[in-house]
Amino acid sequence: MFFRSFDGGVTWSDSMVIDSAGQMSYHPTLLYSNRRLHIIYAHNLYSDSAGIEVFYTSSDDYGLTWNSIIPLSTVEQPYYEHSQFPAAYADGNGRLIATWFDYKYGSYCGFSGDILARISTNNGADWLEESRLTYTQSGEASSCLIIGDSIYVAWMDDYPFGCSNPKIVFSRTTNWGMSWDLPEVITGPEIQFEGAPMLFSSEVGRDTIVNLVFDARSISGPARVNFIRNKSFLTRAKEMTGPEDVILRMRVMPNGSNKAVSIDLVNPIGSGISVEIFNVLGQIVWSTWLPGKGGVITWEARDQDGDDVASGIYFAKAISSDQSRSINLIILR
Repeated sequence: MFFRSFDGGVTWSDSMVIDSAGQMSYHPTLLYSNRRLHIIYAHNLYSDSAGIEVFYTSSDDYGLTWNSIIPLSTVEQPYYEHSQFPAAYADGNGRLIATWFDYKYGSYCGFSGDILARISTNNGADWLEESRLTYTQSGEASSCLIIGDSIYVAWMDDYPFGCSNPKIVFSRTTNWGMSWDLPEVITGPEIQFEGAPMLFSSEVGRDTIVNLVFDARSISGPARVNFIRNKSFLTRAKEMTGPEDVILRMRVMPNGSNKAVSIDLVNPIGSGISVEIFNVLGQIVWSTWLPGKGGVITWEARDQDGDDVASGIYFAKAISSDQSRSINLIILR
């Protein structure tokens, strides 16, 4: 149910957001942007122990009626795996992000999963494809934030020191989730339990400051709330890459022509690599397949029909097994 008041809380009215008897909808986040209400929540779709997924709906009349409900997490077979503890954020320009931890790639500790995200750049009308921040299946509760064209996500993660002392881990994307910075551990020490992160921003003069509040509990001491201010603390962060032998890697190689781009790809798993080039509209302009454990491919800055592409920014995305990596490309003619 959704309750609203237009007289300062003197009277209230309600509307039905989702009607699903016997099933639980929980952890809802209510957002408002560009005259639209947004709700992101977890819902037990199948009424069993492995059917919780993340959903989204919106209202354009302040909650009187609600638009169609759409899933943000993967609900199709064969997964039927939990997608839990969603967090969400909307800025004043109608851009939204939702994050959660998901069991569909496995669980490092039995109660953790990978941190996944979905992003909308048009006030919830469409959502970009799911992006994956982690490959260690060790994430839990998360928080997200949009500042300009950057998106920040912090979450509690059990990977650094096993499954008993989670730390707060941080990542960022500047291309709307096509690629993410390698996760960085930004709290400690090892013997301390840290969780419940909350990101928010503040203005100091002309600077926008990233702030983080989190819970910290010592094994032998009381719990306390910690506060970190200013993104400069990230320059001293510990990099959390995960197992090096399973991480897909890509980098742009020097090329003597400004009309061609060479990309070096490494896939230790050896299952082959699919490479796709996108324009800024998200359209695939070129694609290829690289078998085995990798190598170097060269894109001649042409589309699939062999025609030259225009100057501008493009995105190269490498996909292998359940991993993906992206980089930005600039073509000048």
